[in-house]
Amino acid sequence: MRISWPAIALLTLMAGLVAACGAGAKAPEPGSGAEEGIIIVDATQLEIMESYPVQVALLVRGALPTPCHELGWQVSAPDDKGRIEVRMFSTHDPAQVCIQVEQPFEERLMLGDFREGSYSVWLNGERVGEFDAP
Repeated sequence: MRISWPAIALLTLMAGLVAACGAGAKAPEPGSGAEEGIIIVDATQLEIMESYPVQVALLVRGALPTPCHELGWQVSAPDDKGRIEVRMFSTHDPAQVCIQVEQPFEERLMLGDFREGSYSVWLNGERVGEFDAP
């Protein structure tokens, strides 16, 4: 099979763009022009470890809008009703040139250790599960 020079040039350019925006890139520092963006959530799962105190993680599968977006999150402590708020988002530099293709991710977020009570977990305003700690 013979590949033409224009095809090789196009593949080289695309590889360079992906490498420049790859998963190893660091998110821009606040105040450096970085913007917060969306994420696409495909699936969530609560993982409850058999331990005392109970340890809980939230597994999130989804996609970032481009390979240049970096995943970020914030996990709040439970409120007085046992509600744990998780906020996931992406950050990116709007001046950066990037290939326009979704970048899949799978992230396990440790929510913490829990002793007694009933808890609900919310991701970006949507209830994703609940659990009881003995």
